[in-house]
Amino acid sequence: MELTEIGLRLYGIPSSSYPDWKEQMVYNFNIFGKMVITAPSGPLVLSYMIGGGNGVAHLSADIVGDVWSDAFGVKGLTVSQLGGANLNVV
Repeated sequence: MELTEIGLRLYGIPSSSYPDWKEQMVYNFNIFGKMVITAPSGPLVLSYMIGGGNGVAHLSADIVGDVWSDAFGVKGLTVSQLGGANLNVV
């Protein structure tokens, strides 16, 4: 797997919590871009986003392009509209 494009998104969200309801900023981030995975049928290009929060890391990826021919090295297997693959790591 090779990350070919990398971006960083930082954001803050105003939050308050019991018992004092004092408002504070909660900060988080996402890393995003494109990655290439070498597969038996050739390179597979995915757009990805890695984020985290509450002790959980989250990776989501979508195929770039319309179809993946000979998917997983299986001749004649075509995958289309692949998206929303998620992996959560606690």
